[in-house]
Amino acid sequence: MGIGYNAYHWFDGVTQYRIAHMYFNGIILKKDLTKAFCWLTRSAERGFAYAQAVLGTSLIQGDGIKKNEREGFKWLTKSAENGCSNAQFNLGSCYYNETGTAKNNKEAFKWIKKAVEQPMTARFSENAPDAYFILGQLYARGEGCETNKKDAVKWFTKAAEKGKAEAQYYLAMCYLDGRDVEKDDKKAFSWMKKAAEQNNPNAQYQLGFCFYHGKGVSADQVEAFKWRKKAADQGLAVAQYSLGCSYMSGKEKGVEKNEKEGLSWYTRAAEQGNADAEYELGQCYFYGLGTSKNDKEAFKWTSKSADQGNQKAEYNLGASYLQGIGTPKNETEAFKWYKKAADKGVPLAQYNLGVLYQKGIGVEKNDAEALIWFTKSADQGNAEAKKAVSCIKGEADARRILKESESKKQSSTNSQQHP
Repeated sequence: MGIGYNAYHWFDGVTQYRIAHMYFNGIILKKDLTKAFCWLTRSAERGFAYAQAVLGTSLIQGDGIKKNEREGFKWLTKSAENGCSNAQFNLGSCYYNETGTAKNNKEAFKWIKKAVEQPMTARFSENAPDAYFILGQLYARGEGCETNKKDAVKWFTKAAEKGKAEAQYYLAMCYLDGRDVEKDDKKAFSWMKKAAEQNNPNAQYQLGFCFYHGKGVSADQVEAFKWRKKAADQGLAVAQYSLGCSYMSGKEKGVEKNEKEGLSWYTRAAEQGNADAEYELGQCYFYGLGTSKNDKEAFKWTSKSADQGNQKAEYNLGASYLQGIGTPKNETEAFKWYKKAADKGVPLAQYNLGVLYQKGIGVEKNDAEALIWFTKSADQGNAEAKKAVSCIKGEADARRILKESESKKQSSTNSQQHP
C-alpha cells in the first residue's frame, strides 16, 4: 500500500526525493509515475537541489510528465542557485540552446563554468563531456566570454578524452589544419578515427581524406573510399558528392567506373543543396552521363548551383542563356552570368564577356571594355583572347595611322588653298 499524500508534510526534502525514487523505479513501492512526480515536486518545493534538478530536466524533456520548458527552466534555476552541478550545466545549456528562455551566451558560460569548476561527482560525470565541449565552443568563438583559443583547445581536449565525438572531430581538424595548435597529422588522424568510429559523419568523411592523402597514416584509397561511403550513407552531402566523383572517374583503386551510380550520388547531394553536386548533375544531364540527355534538367541544376555562387555553373548558365539551351534565349541574362563568372577569374567567361561588349550583345557595345576583358583572359593563357587582343590593337593602330594620314592630307590641302 502506498504512502498517503497527507503524509507529505511529515518528511524532509531528502526523504521525499527517496520516496519519489522508489515510485519511479518500483523499488519496495509499486511503480507509479504520478505519485513519483508528486513526491518529487514536494521535495523540490522543500528546497532539495537534486530533486529540483530532476524535476526541471524532466519538464524540459517531457520525460514522464507533460513537457513545459519554462517551468523546467524555473526549477533548474533554483537548483543551480543551490549549487547542483547537474542543474548548473543544464541551466547553461538552456541559455545556450534557447530552451525555456532567451538565448544568452554570457549566462550559458557563467553556469557551465560553475558546473565544471566543482569537484567531479558521479552524477555530473555523464554531463561533463557536453559541458566541456560547449565551453570549448564559447571560448573559440568569444561568445559570452573573451575569445581564448588556448582555453578552447583545453576544453575540447577534455571533452574528447571523455569520448565526445564532436570534440574529437573538432580537435582532429585543429591538428590537421594547424589551427590554434601545432600541426600534427598523426594526432589529427588518431582523434579523427576515434570520432569516425562513433559514427560521426564529418569525421568519417575527413578520415577518408586522411587515408586518401596519407595524412598521419599510409595512403590507402580503398580505406579512403570505405570511410567516405560510411559518411555518405549517413546523408553527408559533401561525402555523397565525393562518391559521385569517384564513380564517374573510376580512377580510384577498388572503384570501377559507373556513371549511373555516380549520377545517383550526385543527385542525393544536389537534393541537399550541395552546389558542386548541383553543377555536376547539370553536366550529367547536359552530356547524358548515367542518364538520358535532358537540357531542361541540365539548366535547372546548373541554375541552382550558379545561384550559390559556383563559378563554373555561372559560366555555363551564361552559355545556356546565350544559346537558348534548356531555356529561352536571353542575351541580358547571358551577360549577367558571364560577368559573375568573369569577375571570379574564369578565363572563358572573361573572353565571352569581351565578345559581348565587342558586339553589343546583352549590353551596350564598348570596345574599351571588350579589350579589358580580352586582356584579362589572355593573361591567363586563353589563345582566342590573345588573338582578339592582337586584332583590336591592330585595328586601333590602323585607325590611328589612317587618321594621322587624313589629318596630314587635310593640312596640305589647307596650305595650298591659303598660301
